[in-house]
Amino acid sequence: MIQLNIMKNKCIQVNAPNDWRFVSLDLPQDDGELVQVHYSSLCHTDCQIIDGTLSYYRDKIADYPIIPGHEWCGVLDGQPVVGTCISGCGHCKMCCSNREMCCCDRLEVGVIRKNGGFSEYIWIPRDSLVNIPELDPRYALVEPLAVAIHGIHRLRKPLSSYNGIVINGIGTIGKFCLEICKSQGLNPSVRDPRLMLDATPSDYELLIECSGNSCSLDHIGTTRGQTLLAFGFAYNRIEPGILVANELDFIGALGSSKKDFVEAIEILPDILIPDFELLSLADFNIGLKLIKKSCKSVFKHEDL
Repeated sequence: MIQLNIMKNKCIQVNAPNDWRFVSLDLPQDDGELVQVHYSSLCHTDCQIIDGTLSYYRDKIADYPIIPGHEWCGVLDGQPVVGTCISGCGHCKMCCSNREMCCCDRLEVGVIRKNGGFSEYIWIPRDSLVNIPELDPRYALVEPLAVAIHGIHRLRKPLSSYNGIVINGIGTIGKFCLEICKSQGLNPSVRDPRLMLDATPSDYELLIECSGNSCSLDHIGTTRGQTLLAFGFAYNRIEPGILVANELDFIGALGSSKKDFVEAIEILPDILIPDFELLSLADFNIGLKLIKKSCKSVFKHEDL
C-alpha cells in the first residue's frame, strides 16, 4: 500500500509555454486509483502543450500548470495496467450515447484538467483502467493504437470496400493505421508529406490523414466522392465549398474509448510496433529533440 503522507512525485511539469521542468512535487489526493507509472511515451500533442500551440490552451479550454503524458502503462496492486485518456461528465447527452470524446466537460489525462503520465504516479478512475498481460515498454503505445482503431471504426464501411487507400503521414498513428490495413490483407499507399516529390495518388477512394500538417490537404478535391479520415488538429485550410462541390465525406477522429483500448491490447502483440528509443524520464529533453527527427521515445520510470 502506498503511503501518501510521505510521497513525493517526480514528474515533468509544464508551467507555461516553453517553460517545463523535471521536478519533485507533493502528491495530492485525487479521484480514482493511484497507479505507479513504469513507462510513458512522448506524443506530438505533448510537444504542442509544451510550446503552447495546442488549440485547447490557446482557447482556454485547458490551462497550465499541467503534467502531460497520455501514453503510459504502469502497475496497480501488482497488476500491469493502462488507462484510457478521456473521461466524460457521465450525464450529458454525449456521455449517455457513449460519445465521451464529444463531452464539453470532459477530462483528458495529461491534456485537459487532469495530470498525466510523465510522472512516478498517476490518479486514474478505476473504470478507465484496462489490464495488460505484462509490463513492457511496448504497452506505452496502446493509446495511439487505440486512437487508430477508433478512427477506422468511424468509417461508414469496412476498409476492404474502399477502392484505393492512401495513408498520409508516417508517424505512430500512421504506422498503426498501416498495420491495421495489412492485418486485413490490404496494401495502401503511404505518403510522407514532408517530401515535396512524394506525390499523392489521384485514384484513391479513402485518404487516412495522420500528418497533422495543414498543407497536406491542399490537394483534396482532385477527384469526386472521396472519404477523408483525419487525425490531429492542425487542419485550417479545408474549404467547405470543396467538400460540398466534390461530395467528399469528412470524418474526424479524436481519442478512443475503453473498447478501443481492449482491442488494441489484443492485437498489439501481433503487429509491427514502430521503432522507439528507450530513455529515462529524467532525459526528457533528449526525447524532445528526437521527436523533431520523427523518432519516437518511450521513457522508463523505475530509475527515478
